[in-house]
Amino acid sequence: MTYIDKTVPCRDCGGFFEFSAGEQEFYASKGFTNEPVRCPLRRRAIKGLQTDAGREGSVCPQDVTAAGRIGSAVIPQPARNTYRSGDGSASTTRHPHRGALPAGVVQATIIRIDPSWQYLFVRIDETTIDAYVHASLFAQQRTQIAVSDVVFVELAASAKGPRAVSFSK
Repeated sequence: MTYIDKTVPCRDCGGFFEFSAGEQEFYASKGFTNEPVRCPLRRRAIKGLQTDAGREGSVCPQDVTAAGRIGSAVIPQPARNTYRSGDGSASTTRHPHRGALPAGVVQATIIRIDPSWQYLFVRIDETTIDAYVHASLFAQQRTQIAVSDVVFVELAASAKGPRAVSFSK
């Protein structure tokens, strides 16, 4: 495939930055299918690799059109490994897990249900593994489940940690 240099709009600063043919080839070699949505300066700042991303209101140095501006609220904060309990009162630390997962169906306890019922988290009883459960797995049982209920899940690894692939009460 032939790549050509092009400019891409930055989601954060509003300007345009160069996405070179070499960068496009690198992205393709890594299997990335989407173009970057932020300029390199914003990407480094989000990852915490650059502490000074420029003065607020100044022109973004990555912008080839000089139209992009650096704002105070444009850099999102990295995701935290904490979440609030169902009533919003207490903060709980999520325990990310990187090792081997239990095979087959295992017993777990519901530790958090999203207020909008889009997901919940369970803690595997035999370990300290917390796992994500999408609403599509528990939609039929929604009226029958609550925090502290014992359920049965089958786990799989994902990029963000363990997730349930089956769920039953």
